[in-house]
Amino acid sequence: MKTHTSTTLRDLIVNKLDPSKAKMSEPQIKKWLKDLPEINQDLCTLMSILVFSRVPDELVNRHIRQIQRESIHLLNVLEAYQNVSDAMKILHQKVLNCLQDILFHIKSDYDDFFNLDLAIPNSHYGLEVSEIEVKINPMITALRNKNADKDLQRLIQNSLNEFIKAGSCTYYRLAYMKGLQESLGTICITAEKDEINERIKEHLFYHNLNTASHVRYYKREIQKQLTETFDVMEQQQLLYAYQKQFRSWPQEKISGFSPKNEGIKALLLSFVGAEIKYLAKKLRDGQQGAIANAEKVQALNYRVPVSFSVDALAYFFKLLTKAGVINGALKTDLLIFISKSFQTPGIGNGILSVKSLDTKYRQVVQRTADAVRAVLLRMLKILDQEFA
Repeated sequence: MKTHTSTTLRDLIVNKLDPSKAKMSEPQIKKWLKDLPEINQDLCTLMSILVFSRVPDELVNRHIRQIQRESIHLLNVLEAYQNVSDAMKILHQKVLNCLQDILFHIKSDYDDFFNLDLAIPNSHYGLEVSEIEVKINPMITALRNKNADKDLQRLIQNSLNEFIKAGSCTYYRLAYMKGLQESLGTICITAEKDEINERIKEHLFYHNLNTASHVRYYKREIQKQLTETFDVMEQQQLLYAYQKQFRSWPQEKISGFSPKNEGIKALLLSFVGAEIKYLAKKLRDGQQGAIANAEKVQALNYRVPVSFSVDALAYFFKLLTKAGVINGALKTDLLIFISKSFQTPGIGNGILSVKSLDTKYRQVVQRTADAVRAVLLRMLKILDQEFA
């Protein structure tokens, strides 16, 4: 549909107001100054007719958004002009005001048809960014005063800085970031020190800050905790706890930093799910490897050669049991295991006698105790040398 934004105003801005082209005469400038209020009113009347007529909403939406899109484009073209002559400055400003009035009229009177996915005018972006930038340092100071997690502080600061450095944004993104900053500021004031971190985490999650930096924050947190946990089963429990937490936290479904992309809940659950699968495979592979090794040892009938005598070997395991290193093993089962698993000097390939081991286990002589003590002292000396 042809309107003033696609015909009259376009011709005025692109051709007649361009400083690089022929200058307008004073009568021409006066005529345009006289016509601009009528052009503005014509556009407002047209939009009113569209909205309150029987024209389908889909068509109304298309036409009004066309006027909005063209107005933003013309505004950017007009504001990019440099070295505007003194004679043209008044007209330049009046046209600027006209376009801004059109956008304001659409936003205030026909908000349902206002396209939030369009990029805001370049000059508006600069002003809005300045307003957001001014509030960043006070917010970070408030977070520090509440002893908020430093990584969490960096996440918030980097998210705002990335938005500021983007160079442009949509109306939706601007409203989202301003709202997020304002609500975070409220939390900084109302939250207690011992709850600030959890409050902010849940807040960012709920408002669906589905940025790469937010996901990286949780990846670092989880990986750090996994590296501090050596047992695979405990690592799995840690991941299950995160999975439960992410599932329980609510998240806005129709809004977010990038509402058309996957939400932060889906992104983090996908990451945790992949880690859980990896650990499950690692555990299976470890179990299968252990079984394979056990079968290999059994097939080879392998026994560990030791320098201990039968007496010393029996007493050594008795000490391990008394010291609590070996837990819950029945003595008979332990002696059978020792007889099948160890090879002492002088026995050769023969299997140690369980009966003999039992006797040596119960009846310890001084010579045997001295031999074991010498080995233990040698082990302590090695330990001191390695970790002195």
